[in-house]
Amino acid sequence: MKRTLIFLTAAIFAVFSFCSCEKSNDENVPDTDKVYKTVPVYLTKTQNELVTSGNVFAFDFFRDMVARSEGEGVLVSPFSLQAALSMLANGAEAETYKEIVKALGWEGYSVEDVNSLYSRLTGGLREADEQVTLEIANSVWTQKDFPILDSYISCLKDNYDAEAKSVDFTSSSTLSQINKWCSDKTHGLIPQMLDNLNPYTRLMLINALYFKGTWQQEFDKKKSANAKFTSSNGTTKMRFMNDTRDCLGLYTESFKLCEIPYGGGLFTFDVILPDEKTDIDKFVEDMDDDFWASCRTKMRAYEVELSLPAFTQDYSSEERIIPFLKERGMRRAFDDGEEAQFGKISPKHLFVGEILQKTLIKTDEKGSEAAAVTEIVVRVGSAGPGVVIEVPRMTFKADRPFVYILREQSSGTILFIGIFRG
Repeated sequence: MKRTLIFLTAAIFAVFSFCSCEKSNDENVPDTDKVYKTVPVYLTKTQNELVTSGNVFAFDFFRDMVARSEGEGVLVSPFSLQAALSMLANGAEAETYKEIVKALGWEGYSVEDVNSLYSRLTGGLREADEQVTLEIANSVWTQKDFPILDSYISCLKDNYDAEAKSVDFTSSSTLSQINKWCSDKTHGLIPQMLDNLNPYTRLMLINALYFKGTWQQEFDKKKSANAKFTSSNGTTKMRFMNDTRDCLGLYTESFKLCEIPYGGGLFTFDVILPDEKTDIDKFVEDMDDDFWASCRTKMRAYEVELSLPAFTQDYSSEERIIPFLKERGMRRAFDDGEEAQFGKISPKHLFVGEILQKTLIKTDEKGSEAAAVTEIVVRVGSAGPGVVIEVPRMTFKADRPFVYILREQSSGTILFIGIFRG
């Protein structure tokens, strides 16, 4: 049986950049009088339900990758994986569709509901903060003369604003075209997304997101200093960014949380630091959306003596995502016999053969850069068809493993979740 490869790729790339917010002689002193325009992302009742359920999926995904990573640092983009699976769902039928949306936590919702959420989020996130540049691009690449349904291409154009490109996947020039498209859409952050193309590839879908912003209050580089970071592997020296500032946070017996905003404040970097006596892997086991919802409701203003390492971290899920999705009930999509139902893509029998996500994040005194790429490989089978108040102080020194969440507040959208181990 000859199998044709179809690639569905979603890329979520985030870049947080580097311009000062202030008007003083010291470029690291923020202009506290500057007011930035922000536009909250308003969602319908159904869209809010989908985001809430999607965040349950986000924490499940994160916990599962940590459990499978055997002490590695982990960084995942649930938003990227959700985007990829949403595009896949548009081509699925019957029980296969039901299993995909069930795995996402969207059981009982239609594909129109899923597309509506994606459209609203992508439009809303672009306009949320004038200090943040967010660019989203989608494309669909098809093999010349292969029977991909026009209705599927039209669906992606209408709902995901996808560029349609007809190519020859057996040509090396196609690989160059795809990598150049990814590099262009991510401003060079991902210069080479793929190393090679399987000659039986018949379809590739790519979703790219580029995010550029700054910390709302940059760290003064003159205050940065090397200090010890302690992990299970011992102690290493790292550059720590130091400051005292007002932040939202949470202080409990078992952990501290500090929220560091970007731009006008709708996009945030939330750092969760377990107590020194708490094993971070056991701590992560108890992290879920209920935990996160409780944290959000209990946060209050603190004057924080903040010390955060400047760090770079990358991560590859390798072959860990498919087992995670199978455990959530998504099975038919991976069946190479007749059970996978993707008749909305092609009259050929298709099944998912591979899902891979790679991520990268960098943080420094000016901001953060982050990127994620999710790849779904689909194969063809042989079968047929402000108030001023006095606030308490908190010391927050992230000199041991911690969890961090990159999110947009008004919609509740989680873009990245990571665990940094040093």
